[in-house]
Amino acid sequence: MDMAVISTPIAALARLLKPHGRAVFSITHPAFNSSDIKLHAERGEIGGDGRVSHDHRVSISRYTTSYPFKGEGIVGQPEPHRYSHRSISTLVGAWAKHGFVVDAMSEPSLPASESTNPNVISWGNLPDIPPILVMRLRLG
Repeated sequence: MDMAVISTPIAALARLLKPHGRAVFSITHPAFNSSDIKLHAERGEIGGDGRVSHDHRVSISRYTTSYPFKGEGIVGQPEPHRYSHRSISTLVGAWAKHGFVVDAMSEPSLPASESTNPNVISWGNLPDIPPILVMRLRLG
């Protein structure tokens, strides 16, 4: 995900793997992790019972365009580092160009936790949004 050019390592894997060999990669989910996403948290009331409710969500304004950007992996790190956003179809297309097909895919979510503060914007408050994408590919 942090590589400016992904065709070179994919081509190398295609040459190095045995026929029908497999490769696995894991990245931050491109639909929910980019420079254009925003994590939201709202606190309000539902109905007339006066109970406080919490609502968490992700919004994104750009997905299909591939682009580089710098960002903080950990808030407060000394220097932002380089990212390269690519859509899932762009990633699959890059692998397919070198003879790979998607064999399996997973979008794991982080489990909700009772200890997660509902006032905090965190992936722990978004158990239905997968922050990770994992793909297994094989040479066709």
